[in-house]
Amino acid sequence: PNSSLHIYTSCYLLFSTLLLAPHSIQSINNFDLFFRVSTGMAVLATRHIIHIQTRTKLRGAVKRGLHKSLLQTQ
Repeated sequence: PNSSLHIYTSCYLLFSTLLLAPHSIQSINNFDLFFRVSTGMAVLATRHIIHIQTRTKLRGAVKRGLHKSLLQTQ
């Protein structure tokens, strides 16, 4: 989980460095693009984290359920 988040943050930093370079600050289009990209990155990263959390929760619930059903059958 942490490695993918690391990739997102490094991409984010790369984009911000490229697009907010001194010569491109005058251009509003670049800032708009930067804003869209950074928002997209944030959304992707959040979705990814939520996905991982729900997956581990589901796995835990399934394991507990199996354990309970095994105990009941014995």
